[in-house]
Amino acid sequence: ATVVIAYLMKKHGMRFSRALEHVKRRRPQVSPNPGFVLQLQHFEKSLRSRSYFGHFLQSSKSGKEDEKTRLDRSSLLCQSIFSWFNKRQ
Repeated sequence: ATVVIAYLMKKHGMRFSRALEHVKRRRPQVSPNPGFVLQLQHFEKSLRSRSYFGHFLQSSKSGKEDEKTRLDRSSLLCQSIFSWFNKRQ
């Protein structure tokens, strides 16, 4: 789940809390350990300092439909990753 959260943060400009909430809605048992949470919080700071979030905000002004499409694609990716991990167990 940590990799998926990091992907959502980088690719879709989500803040850590929003990305975690997004993943938990699809897989409620997700609970990253405190070490990973700390790393994701540091990752969020590094993304913001590089102005990834500023770029995301500019590109998302085109409308809610674009954001919904991105979230739908993210959901499919999350489901694919979770399926792959479940098959490996």
